Amino acid sequence: MRQTIAVGVLSTCLLGLAQTGCSSVESLAQEPTSHTAALTTGYSWDSDLPRLRDATEADCHFDSEKLVKRGSTLYRVYKVRFRSLESRGGVLTPIEIRGYAARPDAGSARPGIVLAHGLGGSADESATIGLADRVSAFVLSYTGPGGGTSPDNTSQGTPAGDHDGYAIFDTLTDVRGSWIWGHTAAALRGLTCLTTRPEVDSSRLGMTGYSAGSVATLLATGADDRIRAGVALSGTLAWDVATQSPDAWQHSLLQKAGLHTASREWQTLMTELIDPARALSRTSGKLLLINGTTDEFFPLTSTVSTLSALPSIASGDKTRISLAANFDHGCYKFTGVESAATIESRAQLRSDGGQRLWFGNAFGTDSRFRTLPSSPQVSLIPVGASTLIIATVDEPSAFAIEDVRLFVSGDQSYVYSSIQLDRDSSRSYRKLVAGTLPAASVSFVDVQYKTRDLFFPVRFSLSSLPSIPSGLVPHIRSQTTCL
Repeated sequence: MRQTIAVGVLSTCLLGLAQTGCSSVESLAQEPTSHTAALTTGYSWDSDLPRLRDATEADCHFDSEKLVKRGSTLYRVYKVRFRSLESRGGVLTPIEIRGYAARPDAGSARPGIVLAHGLGGSADESATIGLADRVSAFVLSYTGPGGGTSPDNTSQGTPAGDHDGYAIFDTLTDVRGSWIWGHTAAALRGLTCLTTRPEVDSSRLGMTGYSAGSVATLLATGADDRIRAGVALSGTLAWDVATQSPDAWQHSLLQKAGLHTASREWQTLMTELIDPARALSRTSGKLLLINGTTDEFFPLTSTVSTLSALPSIASGDKTRISLAANFDHGCYKFTGVESAATIESRAQLRSDGGQRLWFGNAFGTDSRFRTLPSSPQVSLIPVGASTLIIATVDEPSAFAIEDVRLFVSGDQSYVYSSIQLDRDSSRSYRKLVAGTLPAASVSFVDVQYKTRDLFFPVRFSLSSLPSIPSGLVPHIRSQTTCL
């Protein structure tokens, strides 16, 4: 008999990657319903951006100011409330959103960053201070519609779990009826509230988030040119690509809501909101995507599809990717592939270091990150019965390269092993290995950097675009067994 591990689809807001608070599928369950309607017409954020940018309608409040010490630095911390919008029967209705804000006490006008939580999560004061400390910014976190764990962070509106999670897919009357739209709209209103603060430099705005908060980050950055930089953590668009695997965890959400991938609700959500070609075609801000290689919601195929839709992907001037091998939405703790601590450390380095790198570079707040390393490139060359691996890397003077590895999976992106490469020249690392890689292998090279500080250097990693065989469908772990 197979052991049931019962990993909830939203079971892990991991490692401080975003705000805390997650729910299992069971906690989303409410009264079921049935749905029939026609597909909606095309949607564009352009029609709603003027309202979402309206500071008067947002009615922003930063209350209960207090001083909190984190390390040797003092932070001003606030309880936040403002008005956002959600669609009810095709009519946009005001709802009150609550959360927190934090900023370093000293200094001049700083960048403003919105922090978005994952599905089942909520705004968290400690995580808000933590991000403000990490990137030296004025950070606003918020709880999406209908969520919250206390009066201070409980928002009005329809929760994601309404009607067994149907609220996520409620798109037939209006695609804006989806909770995903409401979560993103609240982020954009939060951005508007940041612009009302004299301590914020409104020309330097950004956003970051985990899982569903990563999805909101991508949608918001694609929709609103006020966002100069976004860091998307463990979340992508292109869910239709993800669900080509029968075990992708979106299937569980759909089933709970009484739907499937042929349902009009799902098809509307995919074509009008989650389609990366539509959502990201006009992106002007810089985007860093950080994702686990074995994510059960957002596999590498959806990561590549999302990246490929960005207008900057061809030139590579505004987009980077950082992949955490064997990291996912929770099953990594049970697989035995590597210790959970090893995988978590790898993911933490990419998350925290990536935010420092990306926002420090985009906003000019940290001179160590003035220069952004180019994305690494890798070539696999057959040499008789062996394979020569050559990685071309960039090493700006501000950074030292600690490790260069080729990560490889020969089982449909299910388990990754690695090969450490040796420095051959200033820009080249290589290794001759016995044997050849299977034709169906998935591979990428990852470069781990550190700043040249004598004490407490910042570490981060950048990865090459994964090489994925045409037509490959990732092997995704079961939600109930993690097998």
